[in-house]
Amino acid sequence: MEEVFKAKGRIIFRYTNTGIQTQTYDRDYYLRQNDNYSDYVDFIYGSHFSRSIYDLMTGKEFYKEVDSECFIDYDGSIADVFVDGYLSNLGLAYKEICQGDFLVDGEVWLEMCNSRDIQVNWANK
Repeated sequence: MEEVFKAKGRIIFRYTNTGIQTQTYDRDYYLRQNDNYSDYVDFIYGSHFSRSIYDLMTGKEFYKEVDSECFIDYDGSIADVFVDGYLSNLGLAYKEICQGDFLVDGEVWLEMCNSRDIQVNWANK
């Protein structure tokens, strides 16, 4: 049986002149955007927030694997990064990994891991 992570919604990280900011959208936000609040819309967006799990680990565990060079770009890819239960655009650019939409370095990654629940869905090749 395939393991699935059901995200609460989406969290978008962006950099502004005041630092890193986030915008969070609950799953229901997407459902309310469509006038036809139906089972069809729930199916479409429900599947959008459901992700197959390959190898789920904490952000700190993932960092340790990257730091020891066990994980590099050639070995696999970050399928998803979940932050506080939300699907995110967060990524890591450190040593031999440079993946994601909003890239942070190793130091910022660890700071974020200390203040948030970061889970990485790593897909080996």
